[in-house]
Amino acid sequence: MQEHEWEKANVIYQKCIEKNKDDYKTLFFQSWVLIELNQCQEGQQLLEQSQTLNKNLSNDLINWCSWDRKTSYNSVLTIAQAYALELNDNQEKAIQFYDQAINYDKRQTFALARKGCLLIKFKINDAALEAFKEGLNITYNKAFIHYCYGITLLENQLQDQALNSFKIAAQFDPNFGLNNLNIGNILRSQQKLQEALSYLDLAIKNDPNLLKAYTSKSLVLCDMKKYDQALDCLDEALKINPNYEKAFHLKGNCLKQQKKYQEAILYIDQAIALDNKFVNAYTLKGNCLCQLKQYGKALQYYDKALQLDKQCIEAYLNKGILLKELKKNKEAIEQYDLAIKLDPKCSYAYRNKGIVLENIKKYEEAIICYQMAIEFKDPISEEIKKWIASIKVKKGISWIFGQ
Repeated sequence: MQEHEWEKANVIYQKCIEKNKDDYKTLFFQSWVLIELNQCQEGQQLLEQSQTLNKNLSNDLINWCSWDRKTSYNSVLTIAQAYALELNDNQEKAIQFYDQAINYDKRQTFALARKGCLLIKFKINDAALEAFKEGLNITYNKAFIHYCYGITLLENQLQDQALNSFKIAAQFDPNFGLNNLNIGNILRSQQKLQEALSYLDLAIKNDPNLLKAYTSKSLVLCDMKKYDQALDCLDEALKINPNYEKAFHLKGNCLKQQKKYQEAILYIDQAIALDNKFVNAYTLKGNCLCQLKQYGKALQYYDKALQLDKQCIEAYLNKGILLKELKKNKEAIEQYDLAIKLDPKCSYAYRNKGIVLENIKKYEEAIICYQMAIEFKDPISEEIKKWIASIKVKKGISWIFGQ
């Protein structure tokens, strides 16, 4: 393949595949060409097809590229080796090969994009951002590099910038399922539900087997209180993969929102049966048991979740709420403090800690927690302001904190 003559290369590869549909090497290289031609969805599908044809694709590519490389300065084969190393989980060496390819030919934006993605995995965020910026300076009209840049921005919690990057990618390639999925997820987090739904529908149209698109769509439909449609959407996912534990978990969550707690538990149990380390499923079952006033069992499930993942903020929060209901105020505050330690900007933890402190008449501390919840943009900040005002009026302590 002559580098950067992508249209010509695609024609050649297509002719080769017409002669031999099982040529995994040709499928691999054509997948890359299609990505360069802003046909990312088709490229991804060819890559998956190549991997299906040869389960040992990574090792075979490494060996083949090493043997077939005509000169030590062939950036195409160097990138192929780097990607094969990625598939083989040898990511540090893959970065070295991507750097070699970039040194051979600085126009190789695919190498810069893949390098950036790997740097993110190693939490080297600044270097990753620089790699993407370098690639975008070389060529702006590549959907894949905008997509990868968006992933990096999302990892850095720069949500608005990530959305912008994904939308630019969509301008160059509107049919890339994963990109449309990411747009839909961000729009949902911004409560732009109808727009989110349209992108998730598009993602499913782009890739009918993209399970994450079905689960994301079900969450949007639940937000819109269209519970029957959400359940139908999850059933579609289970037709594709009957053992998709997340679909069972989300069916349980959807039923919980409808206060159908016993039925919800049946689906949550199916999720746990498929994955006995499914932390969120244990937490959700604890929530359902709380609603059924089975508090002892609920605590067991929260503890199981925390045994599996001591970083599970949701389990700490819900355990704290349950302990508050049981009048175990000290223990409840301990759970909220653990949540705050994990996420110092967790408004829910501050809000709920404030409620407990107010209940035990520690009003000054309660107001501080409420103010922190407001600072971190709690969804019910306006209501919390009324709580603060009520305490000040009742106790006559407005002079302590100001008007």
